[in-house]
Amino acid sequence: MTVDVSKDEKKPTWCYEDVVEHLGGFGRYQQRVFFLMCLPVMSLGIQTLMTVFSMKTPQHRCAVPGVQNDSYDLKGIEHERLLNISIPWVSANDVDNKVMRSQCLLYRNRNQTVYEEGLLYSNRSTTSCSKWVFDHSTFTNTFTEEAAFVCDKREYHAFADMLFMVGKLIGSFLVGIFSDFFGRKTGFVFSMVLHIGCAVGGAFVQSFTVYVALRFIMGGANFGVFLSVYVLGLELVGRKSRTVAGQFLQISWCFGLLFLAGLAYGLRDWRHLQLAVSCPTVLFLGYYWFIEESPRWLISKGRYDEANAILRKVAHMNGQPAPPTLEPSDSDVSVKKESALRMFTNKTTLVRTLIIFINWIVCTMIYYGLSLNVGNIGGNVYLNFTLSTVAEFIGYVIAMAGLDRLGRKAMHCGSMIVGGLALIASMFPVMYGGDSVTWSVILLSNIGKMGASSAFSIIYLFSAELFPTVARNSLVGMSSMVARVGGVISPYIAQLNVIVGGHLGVALPLVVFGGLALFAGLLALWLPETLHRPLPETMEDARNFGKLRSDSVSKKISSSENGASHNEKIA
Repeated sequence: MTVDVSKDEKKPTWCYEDVVEHLGGFGRYQQRVFFLMCLPVMSLGIQTLMTVFSMKTPQHRCAVPGVQNDSYDLKGIEHERLLNISIPWVSANDVDNKVMRSQCLLYRNRNQTVYEEGLLYSNRSTTSCSKWVFDHSTFTNTFTEEAAFVCDKREYHAFADMLFMVGKLIGSFLVGIFSDFFGRKTGFVFSMVLHIGCAVGGAFVQSFTVYVALRFIMGGANFGVFLSVYVLGLELVGRKSRTVAGQFLQISWCFGLLFLAGLAYGLRDWRHLQLAVSCPTVLFLGYYWFIEESPRWLISKGRYDEANAILRKVAHMNGQPAPPTLEPSDSDVSVKKESALRMFTNKTTLVRTLIIFINWIVCTMIYYGLSLNVGNIGGNVYLNFTLSTVAEFIGYVIAMAGLDRLGRKAMHCGSMIVGGLALIASMFPVMYGGDSVTWSVILLSNIGKMGASSAFSIIYLFSAELFPTVARNSLVGMSSMVARVGGVISPYIAQLNVIVGGHLGVALPLVVFGGLALFAGLLALWLPETLHRPLPETMEDARNFGKLRSDSVSKKISSSENGASHNEKIA
């Protein structure tokens, strides 16, 4: 508690954090609000990675011209004869001698006599086909199949995912301004309306232009929902519980992905799946009547009466005495803000800031890239997606268990380096083992995903504790914004599998992600540890942070409390 007793024995003044602790760190009210905030996060995860199923490209080949009922499955000897005179055989990969019917080419001369006379297929000219048939054993229908995004249009999948990430980038600008002006609760409802509209509307689109436009808006809306959820869900949680509560928000994301995997397995038509995961989100509009506005935001706008009423309600529900009434004079100790650009004027802080930016970019790129790549590494896409989500869950649990024991630096660097080495190692079974060792590729890929998820959750806290208080919010905001660059690039790296093809195409995205993870993890070794260290307050503190080991036991601050108190500002 901040106590300011004058000679006239004025009443003690309470800062906002003192009131939060007085209300009970994680009482009944906070538990209810936190649970309500976890549910929308599940929907955010579902809609973010929905394209793994809705835009998956099934196995396919050129359709036989003139055959109305052509299908991917072989129907008999006559069907096989038509295929042989119409579609050339091509190499299925670059390791063994397996062949497959071409997905993009037809013979120009499809005269039956030519085939029967035994002329070599290699001497016959080919042309591109304009119609395809698809394998329906895994998916009955996908958007990629409907729009025929194959052959020279196969990169459209990556373009749709890229626009989603661009939407998140632009949303980080606009939604923050909207929420600062109209309030966190209003920002949540507005973003959720957009989220619901794009999700439900996406099930009925007929054109690619409309589809990607909705994905773009969805990206911005998702950022707005997550920002509001983070603030409203964690603002009234006590310091000691915030780090764990923040991790549980990310774990609820995993629960959403597991739900998506199970539902996608049962609903193989992408439109049915899109509707099934989108319609229930309409219920989130009811939050308007169940959640309160952010007291901190109300105080920032001078609306103390409304803020005090909410705080009294929290105290009553938690069985705590009513907190003291906050007044304009009872504000937190003000800290003189400085320009974040001053971090770039000193060699030490410049290098550290650039390393942090690189790690944000790489963490974001690898997390989303590996998530989007689960259908390209062989095996069953539903099982791969589930295993990837379980690996992500384990990564979050490992991060929670090790942060306050091993430290931020050791956990982050270890996660990045181990994950990177596993992804690089996946190259060997892919290139030299063939299809018989697909399980090892999936295992190594999931170790990489586990490391990326763990590092992704740690970098939020680690960077917040390295930046000085006078510019912390601005610098964390810049880091989050820079990270979107990684998100924008990740779909194209994941799509290398489709573009390059063969076993090299399977290995290439994993090796690229692994190399970047290893590079960023090794760079992060130059960052100082923040566990049990007083956080830097000024630019001078930031420059000297980590240089002197004597920041002394007398000034020691529990990083788990200080770092957690900034977690709410990061989203």
